[in-house]
Amino acid sequence: MYRGLLLIATICFVGISSGHADTIRVPRDQPTIQRAINAAKNGDEIVVSNGVWTGPENKNIDLQGKAITVRSKKGPVNCIIDCEGSGRGFEFKNFEESDSVLDGFTIRNGQTEGGAGISCRSSGPTIRDCVIVGNRASDAGGGILLSFGCRATVSDCIINGNIAPRGGGIAAFDDTTPTASISNCVISNNTTTGIGGGGIYMQGSAAHVVGCDIRGNEAINGGGIHCSERAPDYPWIIACTVVSNSSTAFGGGITCRNDSDARIVNCLIAANDAGDCGGGLYVYHAEPRLWSSTLSGNRSKFGGGIYVGRVSDLGVVNCVLWGDRASEAGNEVALGTRVERGGTIGIRHCDVEGGKEGVFIGFGGRLFYFEGNIDSDPEFVNMGNGDYRLSHGSPCIDAGHNEYVPEGIETDLDGKPRFVDDPNTYDTGRGDPPIVDMGAYEFDQIVPCGEGVLLSSDTIPHGGVDSREEHEFGNPDLLTGLDSFVFTFDDSLGVLPVCFEIEETGGGNAPKIFRTEDMGDNRVRVTLDRPITAGEWTTFRYKETTFVDIGFLPGDVNQSRRTTGRDISELIDCLNTPGTCRDHRTDIDRSGQPNGNDISRLIDLLRNIPKDPRPWLNVKLPPQPHT
Repeated sequence: MYRGLLLIATICFVGISSGHADTIRVPRDQPTIQRAINAAKNGDEIVVSNGVWTGPENKNIDLQGKAITVRSKKGPVNCIIDCEGSGRGFEFKNFEESDSVLDGFTIRNGQTEGGAGISCRSSGPTIRDCVIVGNRASDAGGGILLSFGCRATVSDCIINGNIAPRGGGIAAFDDTTPTASISNCVISNNTTTGIGGGGIYMQGSAAHVVGCDIRGNEAINGGGIHCSERAPDYPWIIACTVVSNSSTAFGGGITCRNDSDARIVNCLIAANDAGDCGGGLYVYHAEPRLWSSTLSGNRSKFGGGIYVGRVSDLGVVNCVLWGDRASEAGNEVALGTRVERGGTIGIRHCDVEGGKEGVFIGFGGRLFYFEGNIDSDPEFVNMGNGDYRLSHGSPCIDAGHNEYVPEGIETDLDGKPRFVDDPNTYDTGRGDPPIVDMGAYEFDQIVPCGEGVLLSSDTIPHGGVDSREEHEFGNPDLLTGLDSFVFTFDDSLGVLPVCFEIEETGGGNAPKIFRTEDMGDNRVRVTLDRPITAGEWTTFRYKETTFVDIGFLPGDVNQSRRTTGRDISELIDCLNTPGTCRDHRTDIDRSGQPNGNDISRLIDLLRNIPKDPRPWLNVKLPPQPHT
């Protein structure tokens, strides 16, 4: 009786114990990392103490398909797996899933055929906060190899100084769905000795590369990233900085070729070098898309920014291409070379230095230059120091096309909201406000308009300003058709060009302000979307202050902003009093001298018979001190 109860109690105890997660400490509980894994069961955690771990049971470490966490005690700086020039750090090959976790190790000095730091085959583990440095593969994946449908999630890792013929940092092959994810990693100073992909090599892979800093990598092709061959889905490169990478041949920053139709969104591709074509992006026999990205400071022989080769179709929308350089042709874009056939590119709502005419079109190349493109200095905050964010007054603010922001993309390269309206900028893009900005960064530095004192208008030829009185200026023949005006302010409190407004105070549909520009020396140019024409009266405003009324009202002799019978009486009075008629108000038929014919012309105007009236311009300046 006693023995039976004891047996039952023992069985119950074993059942309860098998469901409890244990912590196994290395070396306190097990002398090596592999022995700790051998002893672990699903749900256990293995904690590895500080130190440099070497030897056969501290490399080629296999998690054996177990749902366990293997982590360092105090992070990768303190816990190092040294492979001593043979083998790799860890491998996942037994169908591990996301609950198999590797966390917080440095892996160095691995040397093997593929995945000298970490290898993942047909599994989906979680790899985070690791430093993978100084490893060498003879085939692919100097740092990490993701192959045969590997679905690993790699995050917050540093992959630096690794070498392989393909994928010095990371190589990804043969994806299934779902796919591998590489996020918030620094992938730097890796090298390929063969095909390409200094930082990342993707072949038949639809891996998602998100929020990574990819810089200083070297390859023959695709210094930063090399994508090739069709995958079950598109590879996505989102919110990455691809900077200062180099290739001896093609694609200093990114290469897309042989049916790899990558989607590149919210990326900065800058200061990359290619020895031949495509300093920033190289496309060959593929149909990728480039959205909401900034390319600048890239260099090559052909296509400093972008090169599109034969059998290719690249779509570029909401991007900034500025400051790239080609030693042969196509600073920003080249479609082929002088001997190689070019592909097709469509550009929409982009800021392209040199505009349409600056695109080099080689044999067979086709350019579709759609609406919304501009050729204006994007006014980066500090391009020389690598700050490609937009500054106040940039023409790229609120100038993109909302429909071309991929679904689910809600933030920019800085992780800030993607749709932010700048109330001080006039929307020139497409879609319902707020309008997305061009480039990788959304402008969100909204500042209040400063105060300023208007001193003069350089556009209106009045020969000087007595700023305490109302003035009527100008020869109407010189002023007809004006669509831009330059104003000079004092700079006491920083007048912002974007703070100008315009409102209709008479006539038909008033023109809108198309652009405002800071011209330096406290001068601001205001450009309208069309000239002011006869019968309109328009008011310029800065903040709440009306400072210039501009109107073309033929026959408004008495300045009432309407043409009425009173103007006939006014005209007759001035004709009867020599020397009192002002030419620009009373010379209605533009004969050069007010006379009786102007009365007939004024009557025609009152009868709504336009007969090509020639307008005049009136400007009002508010009371201000003398200058």
